Amino acid sequence: MNDFYELREKQLRNNIPFSNNEWNIEYLYEYLVEVNYSHSKENIALKFFEQHLSDEELAKILLVEFLLNDDYDGSESQLGATVILRKMEKQKKMERSALKANKDLVLLAQRNEIYWKRPCTEDDDLKWLT
Repeated sequence: MNDFYELREKQLRNNIPFSNNEWNIEYLYEYLVEVNYSHSKENIALKFFEQHLSDEELAKILLVEFLLNDDYDGSESQLGATVILRKMEKQKKMERSALKANKDLVLLAQRNEIYWKRPCTEDDDLKWLT
């Protein structure tokens, strides 16, 4: 691994986006961008998010602050947010509470004409949301 990737990995490990029961949007942005890359055997950001896939507040932040926020239009953070939201959707039916709690936002994002910005794939049956 070259020096840039080692430094990036160290930076991410030092700037965890969730601490003291609060989400840090700046650090969260960095983790969402990192979701799209794999510089080593293990993607630090994806591993981090695995433990937060049932977090209702995270789902809301991903939808409001990133996916539905025009300031981030087309950014890697939006793509990362979509990846995490889709992982939330793929949870067992009983564990989709994070998205159910944000039903209206999920349905709003699902109407986006750009496929990759939709939190659920076209093949997904969204009856579980209603």
